[in-house]
Amino acid sequence: ALSPLPLNTGVTGPDTGYIQWISLSDTNPRPASVVFSINNRRAFVANRGTGSVSMINTDLSQEFTSTPIAARWLQQVAVHAIAADPDGRRIYVAGDGVVGVLHAHTMELLNTLELPAYGSAQTNPQGIAVSPDGRWLLLSEATPGGRISIVDTDDDYGIADTLMMPAGSTPRGVAVSPDNQHAYIALSGSVNEVRVYDLLAGIELSPIDIGESPIAIAVTPDARRIFVTNGPADTVHSHDLSSGLTQIFDLGPAVYPNALAITPDGARVLVANDSNSNYVIDMFSLIGNNTVS
Repeated sequence: ALSPLPLNTGVTGPDTGYIQWISLSDTNPRPASVVFSINNRRAFVANRGTGSVSMINTDLSQEFTSTPIAARWLQQVAVHAIAADPDGRRIYVAGDGVVGVLHAHTMELLNTLELPAYGSAQTNPQGIAVSPDGRWLLLSEATPGGRISIVDTDDDYGIADTLMMPAGSTPRGVAVSPDNQHAYIALSGSVNEVRVYDLLAGIELSPIDIGESPIAIAVTPDARRIFVTNGPADTVHSHDLSSGLTQIFDLGPAVYPNALAITPDGARVLVANDSNSNYVIDMFSLIGNNTVS
């Protein structure tokens, strides 16, 4: 069949701009990460400067409330990463050695999970992901030889499994497949690969060799591909989980892609980087293109 539109194999940048500024009530909040509710009517912002989470009414473009996250002895925690429970009940925010569990509607702080990163200069945990059924919370400790903690939210947030990474290799981004079967962990350092964990069986599967220093990772809505940023190589890898083939998108020199997300319809991949710009990869450009193993 003929395509009604030409296929574009290039990587482009979207038009820039904003609709409205939203002021936060805290002084010097330093917003570090944002996640949206399942109905997109609320946004939750992790404020690194004040150790709080702001809930924003997206219809009114106004902050509704802000809740501080505190660890033992009520110490303020510099939060930096955030994730939402898929069923809209909980918000998880990662800070220095702690994860806060918030009620998504009242913003009440329900629980704090203390996960010290032994010997790490990073503020950990770094990577955070929730399984589609809401049961598993995955946290990565971004330090050489660090660990992945798999938390069972149905068992009073107990740690169900801990995956130790090889010495000299740092776990970074984590993602869970939409079919709720596999977790993917970007690992860089002495070993550069994507680790695969079977959530149903509770075991590690064969890793995926996917370039230099994997950082961020995302799974397509159909669970057929993973996208991985390779910061030092200035590339994004698209790996077909069925065929085992990988396609490489070269973003040009000195870009250092470090974060990405896939739109809910699976049509585009949005890539953030250190060059003060964003890139958009058109998923339809993958059709019929040559791949490299």
